[in-house]
This record gives sequence, structure tokens and C-alpha cells, in this order.
Amino acid sequence: DDDDDDDDDRTNHQLTGRQRRDAICDVVRSPKFTKARARRLFAGLIPLLRSAIERDEQQGYNNLHEEEEEDIEKKRKDDDSMRTTQEIRCLRCCAFLVEAYLDGISARQQRRRTKSNNRNSGGSNNNNSRSASSSRIEVIDEAFEAAQMLHDSLFPLQEALVSRGIAEAGRAQSAIFSMCESWWHGNFDDREHVVAQLIPLLLLKTLDDDAQRSDVRRLHSIRDAIDLLDFEDESIASLRTHLLRTAGSTLFLRCAEGRRFVSHLFRADVSLVGDLHLAVRAQIAGARRSILNAYADIYYAAWKQSSIDNENEDDIEAMEEIRTSIEENALQDLVFRYLHAVVPSTARSVRAVLDKFYVNKKSPDVEA
Repeated sequence: DDDDDDDDDRTNHQLTGRQRRDAICDVVRSPKFTKARARRLFAGLIPLLRSAIERDEQQGYNNLHEEEEEDIEKKRKDDDSMRTTQEIRCLRCCAFLVEAYLDGISARQQRRRTKSNNRNSGGSNNNNSRSASSSRIEVIDEAFEAAQMLHDSLFPLQEALVSRGIAEAGRAQSAIFSMCESWWHGNFDDREHVVAQLIPLLLLKTLDDDAQRSDVRRLHSIRDAIDLLDFEDESIASLRTHLLRTAGSTLFLRCAEGRRFVSHLFRADVSLVGDLHLAVRAQIAGARRSILNAYADIYYAAWKQSSIDNENEDDIEAMEEIRTSIEENALQDLVFRYLHAVVPSTARSVRAVLDKFYVNKKSPDVEA
């Protein structure tokens, strides 16, 4: 996969790198690209990926027996973190091919649903459509293996980008981001296995000084993947800290998707409720009216959504626990601080956050 703009000196009858890539991806998306062809394609790509990602561990170490073990380990780590431009382009190209394959499957699924809807009529049509759209879509094992290898290369690519300044690593990472997001949004089999590294990296992008609203929207679009995290696992302590930072991020608070993301965090796990409330409470005093309104929307949405009926009994129990925690650890604490505020401006700020509940006091949920 050559650079997109490295072909200016070529003659008119030659295709640029981007054109060749697009042409190949169009073939993979085509209805004529059968499952057998897909198996052959990805079965051939997997060894190339493995070579680009893992490298032969024996290479460069056979003659190091006399060196200190610490030196060997340092060289091994240095070698593992390095990515040549050619290897990184291989990762990028493979990500394009996997995403093109997913696009093709999605297009075929959509055509089948359209034909089915045209054949059916009456009330059962909508139910069948919803059932089809909620079911997982099968993917061949070879494509999943390739996707998982690409997903697992995201952290090493981040290291290559940040520590070594390899720009190509950023382009490859973006391609793999897009592939993982397509896998998630397309509801393909085993989609939970291609978001573990995606979540923290997209989150870090939203917390950068130069982050854009589009970054927040992108993270918000995979917010349901947050529910897969085990917040009792100490290994995600750093990720948990970054998630809590979103509650104080002006970018999140000024963006509708950002507010909805923070509200979702309140419902992701009961252990987050108290910490999120503390993070919000620290921002309330002296905050602008627009920020206070944002926090009001977040609290109200988190509380209201935690009461929505769920068909899964385990989810009902978890949501009831979360709702109780929001009421006892967040809302009651805000009421207490409003009633006992020493500084009038603090009382006004807290009241502004609680006003959302007062305005909606006639709602059945609030009255209850």
C-alpha cells in the first residue's frame, strides 16, 4: 500500500496507490466476492500480518548468548516496538481489506432484508426487521483472526507514533480504528474482541488539547462497549481515571454527544456513580450557567434512563442498584449542599443543577 500522494510523476495510464487500493477494496466489497475467495484472501494475509506484527523472535538474538540478560531484554523490547514503514503500510492495507469485506457483508445483508420486507406485509414485518437487525452477523474465522491481530497492534502503533514519531503509524492506526468501529457498528460476531484497545485510544484522543467534537462523537458512538469493562479489575485503573476526566471536560459538556456519554458512564457500573459525582461536584462552584445546565442534563438523563424497563432480569437488578446510588450518593448530596451552603453563589450553582428535576416535577418518574 503505497502513500496516497507518491505517484505525481507517473504517467497517465498508471494508477496511483490510492486508486489501486480502492480498486482492490471494490473487488472485496463486490457481491461476486464469495466466502471461498474471502477465506483464501485472509488466509494469505494472516502470515503477512504475523510477520509484520510479531516478527521472528529468534532474529537478532541467536548470537547474544554471552550478553547480559538485561541487555537482551532491552533489545528485544526495542525490536518489538519498532515498525518499519513497509510493515506499517502492510497493517494499513490489511485494515482496508477487512473493512471492505465487512462493507460487502453489510450490503448483502441489507439487500436480503429489503427483499424480505418487500415480500412480507402486515404487523409481522417490523418485528422480523427488528429481529434481523439485532442478531449478530457471521464472519469467517480467517477475517476475524486478521481483525484481531490488527486490533492488537493498536497499542504498539501508538508507541511508534508517540515515542518514535513515525507518522505512518498514525495513518495505520486510523485505518484500524475505522475497521474496528465498522466491526462494532455492524454487529458482527465477536465484536467485543475488537474494542478493548480501541476504547482507551479514542478516549485519549478526546482528552487531547487539540481534540475536536468529532472525536467526542466517535467515542460516543461506541459507548455501549464501555459496558463490557470490568471496573473491579485493577488493570483498568488508568482507563477509569481517564473516563472520570470526561466529567470535567469542557469539550464534552458543550457537545450533546459528550453529555450523553458522561450520562452513560453513570449507568455503566454502580462503582462509577460516586466517583463521577465527586468529579462533577468539584466543577459546580463558580461554573458558568451553560456548564451547570449541562450537568443538570447529565444527572437527569442518567437518573431517568436508569429506570427504563429492561427485559433482562440481571440488567433490571443492576439498573435498580445504579438508580439507588444516583439518588443517594449524588442527588441527595446535592440537596444537602444546597441547603447547607455557606456561600450564596454555591447554593445558586447547586440549585441550577437540581432545577432540571424541579422543571420536570410533574413527570411520573419524578413524582414517584
